[in-house]
Amino acid sequence: MADGASSTVASKKRPVSRVVAIIGASGGIGAAIAERISQDAAVTLGYFRSEAQAAKLAQKIQSSGGQASTHQVNTTDHHSVQAFLQAVETQWGWVDSIVVATGPTIPICPVVDVSYEMFRDIIDTEVIGSFNVVKSGVELLRKQPVNNKSILFVLSAALMRTLEFDGMSYIPKMAVEGLIRQTVRDIGKEGIRLNGIGTGGFDAGMGERVDLTNERVCSLLKDIKTPLGRMGSGLEIANVAAFLISDAATYVSGQILGVDGGYSA
Repeated sequence: MADGASSTVASKKRPVSRVVAIIGASGGIGAAIAERISQDAAVTLGYFRSEAQAAKLAQKIQSSGGQASTHQVNTTDHHSVQAFLQAVETQWGWVDSIVVATGPTIPICPVVDVSYEMFRDIIDTEVIGSFNVVKSGVELLRKQPVNNKSILFVLSAALMRTLEFDGMSYIPKMAVEGLIRQTVRDIGKEGIRLNGIGTGGFDAGMGERVDLTNERVCSLLKDIKTPLGRMGSGLEIANVAAFLISDAATYVSGQILGVDGGYSA
């Protein structure tokens, strides 16, 4: 897919002290994260197909005094990822953090019933895409004149507790967890942190698009009931994301933090 031109919506109200690139910002959880982080940093909203949604979110951030730009990115194409990150650096002058909140629609079925084509597509999006972001992101962050450099992935609580019929959420994200842990082991001394958030059931993002007529989906939703007795909100995960890339978390690296209402307890 060809890279899209950068579209900027900027506000003079809030000076730029930090810069965060957010991939998948047009989705429910990604949008919540972008809104929250825009209170503390200038943001570039990376989108794949949803250009109108990204532009609308950028305008919303502007109206609240934040600064934002939008740019298309296809994480399965490393050239597109490199172009996106370069556009962020060119737009703002530097980059502090990269947040990845992408994710394909996951089939709810036994893993052996997943088609060969769908399995490969999900692995390409989740695993190859994450590798492209880590490799290109580390190369970019190495050059940045800032002290707190980080990459954050929004993952799944399935990493900590499996669910029946949810294998295509769990399997690729296990690979991403390995990528996070190995990368911080390899390059930790360079001061670049990588972390993940293991999200539980949320009323944003993919949770808003579930098919309640599907018996397996209903069974899955029943199984993810939490000790807190409710679904989470987008803001609750966004606050954790903001913390993990902030100066308050500079000694947190290589971790998957469960934000799941106690589901994985």
